[in-house]
Amino acid sequence: MLHPLKATALVLAALAALDGADAAACAAACPENYKPLCGSDGKTYSNECMLEYAKCSTNSTTLTVASDGECPASSSSTSGSNAACLQEIACLSVIDYVCGSDGKTYNNACELRKAKCQNPSLTQVSTGECASASGSSSSSDVGCTTTMCTKIYLPVCGSDDKTYSNECEFKNAQCKATSPLTLKANVSCEDAVNGDADAQTAGSGSDRVACSTVCTTEFNPVCGSNGITYNNACLLKNAQCTNSTVTKAADGACPTTAPPSSGASTTTLLASAVGCVTAVMVSLLL
Repeated sequence: MLHPLKATALVLAALAALDGADAAACAAACPENYKPLCGSDGKTYSNECMLEYAKCSTNSTTLTVASDGECPASSSSTSGSNAACLQEIACLSVIDYVCGSDGKTYNNACELRKAKCQNPSLTQVSTGECASASGSSSSSDVGCTTTMCTKIYLPVCGSDDKTYSNECEFKNAQCKATSPLTLKANVSCEDAVNGDADAQTAGSGSDRVACSTVCTTEFNPVCGSNGITYNNACLLKNAQCTNSTVTKAADGACPTTAPPSSGASTTTLLASAVGCVTAVMVSLLL
């Protein structure tokens, strides 16, 4: 008969294993798009996926969508922790500048909302960068909170002749710069030196921003016309930003083919071996 203490230990271990399985089941990859929803718990969630994740990870059976959009500010929420406010807003690392009433330029409207957690009176006064006294922007004009950037490669060249992976990385460098840093070209510095005018104009401005799609980690491979397998169609579209000739060749991974020379060399070796054996046999018979 199993000892009561051992039985209890086994039950606890089983429950722990189940908890671990539940946590793993909840570990879904949510897109980073900002489409806020107000939960029945009074918290603002970045999108429906994030709300469902919170519901799953807390084993809540009561959490539902109370309304579209951010939860209304209340006396209880404004007196709460600013850290909680910041955690409830997850912003996409896309450059779409807006100007705040504090005279600072924010990377996008979502970043301005995060700053509003620290400054409730902050409002958006216009789209685009804030105008400076000199008529040009510098790192001091920007609300310089460095952000996590996507891994999308849309290179830009800075006035320091350095190539940055994308405009977001360039803006982070601007925040840290001790001297004025401006955008020199919407291509890598190497292409700018080589006079790649087509690349500078074809993928510049708002077109480049629209092209910078943040993709999920979903694995649903597609084969590109360049013979490269992309994890999903979204990643292939991002590749088209830097190479407009790439198209979708087929669903699924690209086929792998053996080098044509290997078959020929194998046949040649076999023929040589057969010839040698035949010659030896003939000489023995004679």
